[in-house]
Amino acid sequence: PDFQVVRPEGKQIKIDQIRQLQRQVVFRPIEGRRKLNIITEANRMNLEAANCLLKTLEEPPAGSVLVLLTSHLDALLPTIRSRCQIISFQPLPIPELVEVLTDQFSLSDDHASSIATLSQGAIGKALSLIEDKSLTVIDQIPEVVTTTDRLSAFRIAEQLGEDLTQLDQLVMWYRDLLLIRQSTSFDLLTHRNHLESLQQIAKHYSRIHLQSAIKAIFETKRLIERNVNATLALEVLVFKLMRTE
Repeated sequence: PDFQVVRPEGKQIKIDQIRQLQRQVVFRPIEGRRKLNIITEANRMNLEAANCLLKTLEEPPAGSVLVLLTSHLDALLPTIRSRCQIISFQPLPIPELVEVLTDQFSLSDDHASSIATLSQGAIGKALSLIEDKSLTVIDQIPEVVTTTDRLSAFRIAEQLGEDLTQLDQLVMWYRDLLLIRQSTSFDLLTHRNHLESLQQIAKHYSRIHLQSAIKAIFETKRLIERNVNATLALEVLVFKLMRTE
């Protein structure tokens, strides 16, 4: 009763969710001395939700603690950041996280390495990826990077929109393709268990193509984090990937 979590509904945290939180934080804690209220992926609050939260941050009710979690601090409104105490948590080194995943969750070395790299050392994200069905997008990525059909492109953009963490996987796939184009050593590949598929695809693309693709994905992520229309941004991205030569 003294703990609540606000998560994005779809692609955003909406004003109704913040208003519901505000209705709850005014009540005194029942079991402990404090009520803990956590907003995960706080950078995904839309403008109305963020502005609505400002008053609560300025004058938090007695006995309530508000925690905003984000891996994209610069995507929060300056007015939100200025009203919070910022505490940074450093990710685990990738080799240490791989060891945790193999020892505690009995993952293969390749699977653990893929998850550790995709999560960028964040153990919470790694744990969610272990059971995350979006990891199956890896098997669909060859279609993403090779499609020339416009209807397929719209479908791919829609699938990416259902889980934006898939953009991270797409970046790592293009990174692997770039490594294959530039090196004969495959030790740094994230998806070593897809080596044959990677090698076949890499033959058809130049380093300039792959670098441009990675840049386009990062730019799309930045736009979405700033609450630009995600559907439109993803459609533009997929068509950019199709046209890049």
